[in-house]
This record gives sequence, C-alpha cells and structure tokens, in this order.
Amino acid sequence: MGKRAAENQFHQNLTSFTETLNETLTLLNEPASTLEKVPWTDVRKSGEQIAKHATTAGTLWSGKKLTVAAGTENIKAFCDSLQGFLLLCHGSTVGAGPTLLNAICFSAKQVVDSSLQLLSKAISLCEMPDTERKTIIPQLAGCVWEACNALKKTPTTNSTAVGRNLTQVAASIKDVIREMQELKETEVPVENSGASSMLESRVEDDVGDRLDAESSCSLEIDDKLSPEEMEIAKSIKGFICSILKVLKELLYIITDISKRLKDNDTIYLYPLERISELCQEMSVQVDELGACSYPPQEVQQMKVSTEKICGYIDGLQCELKKIEGSSLEGFKLATEELDKSSITLKNILDSSNLGTSEEEC
Repeated sequence: MGKRAAENQFHQNLTSFTETLNETLTLLNEPASTLEKVPWTDVRKSGEQIAKHATTAGTLWSGKKLTVAAGTENIKAFCDSLQGFLLLCHGSTVGAGPTLLNAICFSAKQVVDSSLQLLSKAISLCEMPDTERKTIIPQLAGCVWEACNALKKTPTTNSTAVGRNLTQVAASIKDVIREMQELKETEVPVENSGASSMLESRVEDDVGDRLDAESSCSLEIDDKLSPEEMEIAKSIKGFICSILKVLKELLYIITDISKRLKDNDTIYLYPLERISELCQEMSVQVDELGACSYPPQEVQQMKVSTEKICGYIDGLQCELKKIEGSSLEGFKLATEELDKSSITLKNILDSSNLGTSEEEC
C-alpha cells in the first residue's frame, strides 16, 4: 500500500473513532444516575495509561519505519483507552452539581482533544521529513501529558469545585483593584498672574496647532481624574476591597465544608451552587464598577452595580444559613465592614454632580 493510501486509511479510522468519542463526551452534559460513584483515583489511573499511549504514539509516528498495521493498531488502542477514560469520567459525576460537572467535563475534553490532535497531526506528517516529525510530534505528545497530569488538580467534590470557582472570582477582583491603583488625579497648575498674560498669548499662538493635532489624539483615553472623580474612585476601590475580604471569609467556610463532609457534600448541593452563582454575578458588577471609574465616570451605573452587589451579599448570607456546622463569625464581620463601605460610597455618589449630563460619551 502506498503512503498516500495508508494516510487516507489512517484518517478514515481516526474519523470513525472521533465520532464515537464525541458521542461519549455528550454523556458528561448530565451527571451519571448510577448508584455507585467511580472514584476519581480510577480516572487518574486511566489518564496515566493515556499518557503512556501518547508516549508510544510519539515514538512510533516520529520514527522512520511505520507499517500500516502498526499505525492502525496504535490508533485503535489509543482511542479505545480514551473511550474507557470518558466512561470512567462519566461514572465519577454521580451527585455532581453544575460547577463540579463543568470542571470534570473540561478536564476530560482537554485529554481527548489533545490526544486526537496528536494522532491527527501525526497522520498528516506521514510523508514529511524525519526532522519535522521529530520536532512536532513530541511537542503534541507533551500536550497530552500535561492534560493527563492536570487530572490531579481537577476538583472531585462539589465544595472543592465551588471553592475553585470562588478563587477565580477573587483573582478577577484583585485584577480590578490592581488596575484601579493606576488611576491618577489631574494635576491642577498653580496660578501665576505675572505669567498669565504670557501664557494667554502662547495659547492663542498654539490654538491652530492644537486643533490640527486634535483629530489624531481624539481616540486616546485620558485616565486622569478630577478631584471629585478621584474621591469616587477611592471609595469604589475601598468598597471592592471589602468585597474581596467577604470572598476570603467565604472561601474559609467552603474549605471547612470540604474538609468536614468530603464526598458527602451533596446534602448542601443547592446552597453551594447558589453561592457560586451569586459570586459570579457579583464579579460581573465589580468589573462594571472598575470600568465606570475611568472618565467620564458613569455615576448612575455605579449606583446600580452597588445595589446589585449588596443584594448578592444578602443572598450569600441566606444561603450560608442553610449550611450547618461552620462558623460564620469572620464572614459576618466582613459583611459589616462591607456595609459601611457601601454606605460611604452611596453617600458620595448621591452628592456627586457627575453623570448628570445627558451628553453621550
């Protein structure tokens, strides 16, 4: 069989296996309904076998002599292993809420996608020079190893999945705070009557030049704030910092739940999922507050976002009351500090004259 015919046969085999794997992947759209849950350790062991298949494939397809029989056997063995891996992943989703299910699905898809990419590229490089195959194929095999190794960090319980989600939200909020630290107040020049006439004459002489340059500068964003805008920005930053403290206390509670209940956290599945949803929604409004802090500031949108965040905090308090056994003292103190920050921010926004114009930015 010629090289072109062999390549076509390899592609046909891989296409058939890929269709089967994609069908199996759809099982992860819903948690498994079987009574017995597959331990995640079994999934990790299956991932280790896939990593070995990737090593074998990397060696085989980058070598000089590849027979049709060897290539076909490698594709079948690799894809059969992927099929078994996906079934184990599905079995591990018993009792999984949306957050945990998404995490498992993401990890599983990374393994499958990187493996299929390795095989597909290896087949396409059949007729390429040895040097090219030996450069590209090992790199793709490395991507499979990384995906399999990431299974060690995949959350295995609802509480750890929610905790990871909250950690990502906290990181996003930290980024907003970091960006707000770059805001600067406009420097107000000191008036000098002796130099004012000279300045005025220079301004008149430079008007034409400035008008000519205006078109080229019109798209530049001026992030310097007036004193009033800076006061608002500082208050927003304080408010967001208080939100971050609430999230940290919330993470302590979620970690405690994870340690106490381990795989039995399904009894608190709905409160945990609601907590995750509220934190995601809160993150969106924090981003909105950060964006509104840049000139021209949108005071009305700031008020809306602040009210929504306060509502989400109330929702978090309600959900935490449904979870027994965890101390909420630190969380209560953090929310009290947040209440004070929100009152300060609301008072500043209510007294502001910014954003009252109907002009469009």
